[in-house]
Amino acid sequence: MQDQNLTERLPVVRVTPAFKERLERVTTASINRRLSDHIRYALEQYVAQAEESDPRLQQPTPQA
Repeated sequence: MQDQNLTERLPVVRVTPAFKERLERVTTASINRRLSDHIRYALEQYVAQAEESDPRLQQPTPQA
């Protein structure tokens, strides 16, 4: 992922040691080993799915 306009921060998230280990195994086995990129991708997928399933969450279309 490209670091474009990545200026905002999200809250720190607490996870179990077992979950952290699982996540680290995923990133270690990947071409992209940056944990932050994996988390960002998962969040993007989560938000996109939520927006698709709930019309109230869809982004407004730009007015011409």
